[in-house]
Amino acid sequence: LDCPNRQFQKVQKAPLPAAPRYGATGFSICNQGFLGLGYDGACYSDFWKYDPGTNLWSAVAPFPGGARFDAQVFVINNKAYLGTGLNNTSLTFYNDLWEFSFGTGANITVTASSATICAGSSVTLTAAGGSTYSWSSGQTASSIVVTPSSSTSYSATDPTVACSGTGSVFINVVNPSTITI
Repeated sequence: LDCPNRQFQKVQKAPLPAAPRYGATGFSICNQGFLGLGYDGACYSDFWKYDPGTNLWSAVAPFPGGARFDAQVFVINNKAYLGTGLNNTSLTFYNDLWEFSFGTGANITVTASSATICAGSSVTLTAAGGSTYSWSSGQTASSIVVTPSSSTSYSATDPTVACSGTGSVFINVVNPSTITI
């Protein structure tokens, strides 16, 4: 996307609550940022999770592959793959690969009392598979009643689960025929 007339915005966020280092490794999956490893005279194996919604860091389990810096990472379909690097203290060069993921998350299904309604009618939508729900319409109950004025797709997710699946349903709105006698 070419955006020549837009300014690149820079906003400082909460600093990493760990020792300063270089050669750290970072990645993002499921709308969360992760940063860890690195070197400052000793190698680190710690990892931290950043939540951009709250601007807060929290410690997560240390990297099980051992302390290192300059590890490489790539992300495919909300899974991060991290490997290689060097532990300068033990002079160990790595050629391993580790997968990071949140699992499948909540599998949300959405059903409708009717998939086709007449204009001006209402339909009940029900979400299942999560603990809480966030609908594309802004509602938060597991069952909601909507009165769409035109054919509309509705979706629901579980906002409390990282990488929550999304359930959706399409409601077809038809205009009744006008009969002239």
